[in-house]
Amino acid sequence: MHIQVVGIDVSKRFHVAWTDGRSFTFSHTLTGFKDLIQWLVESEGSAVYQFGMEPTGRFSKTLSKWLTDHGHQVVFVPGAYTKRAKWFLSNGSNKTDLVDAKVIAELVQQGRYLKTMGKDLAFTELRTLSDLHFRLVKMSVESQNRLHSLIDTVFPELSRFVCVKSKVALRILNAYHQPCEIVAAGWESFRKVAIICHGMNITEEKAQQIFHAAEESVGTGSETLSFELGVQLRLFSDIEQARADIEKQMVNWLHQVDYAEALMSVPGISALAAGLLLGQLGDLCKYPSAKHLVKAVGLNLVEQSSGKFLSRPRISKAGKGQLRNHLYRAALAVFANPKGPLHDWYKERTEKKKPGKIVLVAACRKLLRIAHAVARDNAEYKKLKGRIA
Repeated sequence: MHIQVVGIDVSKRFHVAWTDGRSFTFSHTLTGFKDLIQWLVESEGSAVYQFGMEPTGRFSKTLSKWLTDHGHQVVFVPGAYTKRAKWFLSNGSNKTDLVDAKVIAELVQQGRYLKTMGKDLAFTELRTLSDLHFRLVKMSVESQNRLHSLIDTVFPELSRFVCVKSKVALRILNAYHQPCEIVAAGWESFRKVAIICHGMNITEEKAQQIFHAAEESVGTGSETLSFELGVQLRLFSDIEQARADIEKQMVNWLHQVDYAEALMSVPGISALAAGLLLGQLGDLCKYPSAKHLVKAVGLNLVEQSSGKFLSRPRISKAGKGQLRNHLYRAALAVFANPKGPLHDWYKERTEKKKPGKIVLVAACRKLLRIAHAVARDNAEYKKLKGRIA
């Protein structure tokens, strides 16, 4: 059956569709979506439609889901493809909805698009949860930075004795927003907060040092700063609780993925890491090989050459940066840590005088190859160990 390609330029209120020399503008409503299909049927007749659009977030997500639910094929053309192709396909860089829709349609006809990976409900929900997790990580870092700034103003001596991100420091600050409050409460009251009521997280000697530092603190506290510190502490606590709740939700959805348990048998891939991996990349089994998986994350090697010039190989960084960061931390724990289960692999390569960061990037790639093999065969890592390059 004939496949009719339709390019769509997506915007907030109205979209423009282009196919076979004709264009159609429709609204971002259910009526508009139905009008699009009716226009295609009336103008093109019976055909199988392949819709191409740029991945523009919530607007393209809504439209693509409706089209997919109604049996149509949807593919995505990255914005970078569209921007570069304009010079060749439209002889210029004009930015109009009609030009963009036409360029998208022509790119789809050439096969220059990204197929959607993993449209099952579990992968869709994991994608939403993983995006939320990464946003909360960013918020958590911002909250921690503001907490550090406030603590350095109100009680600068505290960081000499405990890490200001530790549970001990946070519960002290939750109980006393200023050093003068610690002194006013007295040693016995402070001791109960720091040690007795919450277990021996710090020694009594260190608790005494913190108490004496509060007596001689040079912090410049005020009622407003104390109020802001309380707000930031509650915000930080809420963010951390939300991240823990997200991980629980991920575990629930991972139960619906056949190979999720096998994936979590890989050293370094926890429930959170598995949820982020499947959420951002979709069904790993739909990738033809591990090379495609590595490329999707942006860990594939690229180089530039011109005449006698040849650059050093570097990773493309064209994939998902936040996922690369998470994989890098996982590689640090699994490979670089002397107590890590795959440290021998890391040690063997560093002994060959290879820089540590290069080895860790290779370790991230190895983690992805292992993950792909485990998902493909639905077998635990220990059963495949030794058969993965």
